[in-house]
Amino acid sequence: VLSGRGGGVHGHPGNKRYRTLVNSMKAEYLSSKTRKTQKTHIAANIAWTIRQSNPPGRFLKVDASAGMWCKIGDKAALRKTAQALRENSGYSLCWRNMLARDDGGTPECKSRRSVV
Repeated sequence: VLSGRGGGVHGHPGNKRYRTLVNSMKAEYLSSKTRKTQKTHIAANIAWTIRQSNPPGRFLKVDASAGMWCKIGDKAALRKTAQALRENSGYSLCWRNMLARDDGGTPECKSRRSVV
């Protein structure tokens, strides 16, 4: 999982897999019933899943002075994952509300990035 901005980082296969894992847990993470300790556990579980994958995943950032990718460590990986779980939460809340509805209807959810 590469830290940074831009298409190169965004399109990296590890980042795509990471976003899939994050998105699969967003509704639970953002639920009003989920307590802070549970949220920490969700973020840690995603980071652990990435690191335990085959081949093992790593969380990296570029060292500008050396021009090389370096590991960011557990604490930074946890912070990055928690932030990713909170990203675009308005959109995620829309889907959470849809999942909670009894009629099974589809909400009018629009990504903030797609709204001009």
